[in-house]
Amino acid sequence: MDYIFIAACFAALVIVHRVHRRYTRISLADIPGPKPASFLMGNMKELYQGQAAEADFKWQARYGGVVRFKALCGEDQLMISDPAALHHIFVKTGYRFPKPEDRNVLAKLINGKGILWAEGDVHKRQRKVMLPGFGAPECKAFLPLFKGCAESLGDKWIDIISNSERQSAEFNIHSWLSRAALDSIGEAAFDVRFGSIANNENALAHAYHSFITDVFGAPSDGQVFIQGFSKYIPIRILEYLGETSKSPRLTRLRETGEIATSIAKQMVEEKAEMLMQGKGNRDVFSLLVKANMDADAKSKLTEEELYAQMRTLLLAGHETTANTMTWGLLELAKHPEIQSRLRAEIRETEAAIHARGEVDFTMADFDAMPYTTAVMKEILRFYSVVYHSYRYASQDDVLPLSQPITKISGEVIHELPVPKGTRIVASIAAYNRYLEKACFVMSPTLEGEVENGVQMTLRVSVAPRTEQEY
Repeated sequence: MDYIFIAACFAALVIVHRVHRRYTRISLADIPGPKPASFLMGNMKELYQGQAAEADFKWQARYGGVVRFKALCGEDQLMISDPAALHHIFVKTGYRFPKPEDRNVLAKLINGKGILWAEGDVHKRQRKVMLPGFGAPECKAFLPLFKGCAESLGDKWIDIISNSERQSAEFNIHSWLSRAALDSIGEAAFDVRFGSIANNENALAHAYHSFITDVFGAPSDGQVFIQGFSKYIPIRILEYLGETSKSPRLTRLRETGEIATSIAKQMVEEKAEMLMQGKGNRDVFSLLVKANMDADAKSKLTEEELYAQMRTLLLAGHETTANTMTWGLLELAKHPEIQSRLRAEIRETEAAIHARGEVDFTMADFDAMPYTTAVMKEILRFYSVVYHSYRYASQDDVLPLSQPITKISGEVIHELPVPKGTRIVASIAAYNRYLEKACFVMSPTLEGEVENGVQMTLRVSVAPRTEQEY
């Protein structure tokens, strides 16, 4: 009975709080959106238990670029894919829409106190130290490393096929690409040879294998509820639960973090020693450590922050890369016409390289391959690695809109007042397919083909047209 009484009191307090806020501040109640499945769970199960971005596309098609949906106990939240509104949130006003604190607890568990966790001045300080590792010359210098990893993967597959009885083999493409991506990020970001393609027994490879799926995939009803309820739990209690919970997902987070941090500590010590001897390399982490050593005392990253940057680089450059390439290969298999056109451009460029007496592709060669560029951009558009980003309004604000909203009452508005505290799900996946029917078909487009009637515009996948085109 005590538990029932406590639950009833909590529900009553929530209802009173919601009613009070509705009638004393800016209201979102007149913004269109889906009907909740229940008062307790709202639309949360539909949003988080379906296939990736399934609800996003469905709601966007019906309600447009701004959708009001229900979280726990009738709380109004917004899903936004409208370009003007997202530009206001992420670019124009920046830190006025921070990440929710409960989400930041999760970010800290995943990557530590790194760039994806930081907010405000801490974020500015970390970004300043990290910038030298991500300049155009530094990134272009990694081309031979990526080429070497790609060749190693191809050689390994040929080896397996050649040594099979029937001269054929089936491959788990994602698993192999994950190993190749780990080797690539190891060399480019840390100047470390993990050797994951040759030998899959690497501890770091095991720790990060299927990490995103295992931690975030297919949440249960209880996990969806906890995700929504966590905003009501004091941050220190949330942090304690994250550090001590025996939940398989949180345990996996902690174990992976411990392995990555242990390796990061060793790397920081080695790179700092090499830099002191004037032997520093040009990998991202060496550049980061050097920039940190050169920074003034107020700008320096702490050791904990340095370790967190390594974990961030691993997650951002490893499993995400493997997932994107896997989806890309699937699309090429489904669309042989794209594959044929892509292959023709590659062979044409290869012939030009051989004609000038060279063997390897350069960055200039890749830049001069418009259809290849369009295919890569289209894959990134069509399969968002991260399809949601979470923010909240730290103060009352007004969002500009690319398209007007017709409210439930019939009123048409061209900007949306948003009350302080409103939680926002920025749907990157829905933004990438915003309002244009052709955006739901993966079809790379070259500039000029739209005018010639080949297909509708796909802005993020348009590559510059060259004089000689396939």
